[in-house]
Amino acid sequence: MGSLEHLMLSLTLNGSLRADGESFGDDTRGKDGGITSSIGPGGGSGGTVLLFVQTLVLGDSSIISAAGGQGGPSGGGGGGGGRVHFHWSNIPAGDEYVPLASVKGSIITGLVL
Repeated sequence: MGSLEHLMLSLTLNGSLRADGESFGDDTRGKDGGITSSIGPGGGSGGTVLLFVQTLVLGDSSIISAAGGQGGPSGGGGGGGGRVHFHWSNIPAGDEYVPLASVKGSIITGLVL
């Protein structure tokens, strides 16, 4: 729970930026590895990644993700996908095309598999 705020003009990412929901089994196993509940818990919903940037560059294997977690095998559903929102600031206007984003990685908002 909570948020971080960092104002920036440009973001270059060579790694991952994640707000993924927890999956069944992440926190539901006992010390011996056995399941501590038979209720069939569901996966957690993905969070929100909100970026206020002027330019964005994602490297080859980079990931921005707000995916929902997987549900349990006893009927728990998967968590809903979150939100990845880009708020572009100071977009130049004119006749010349200026790229704002260069993406070689992945942006994921669906279910974590």
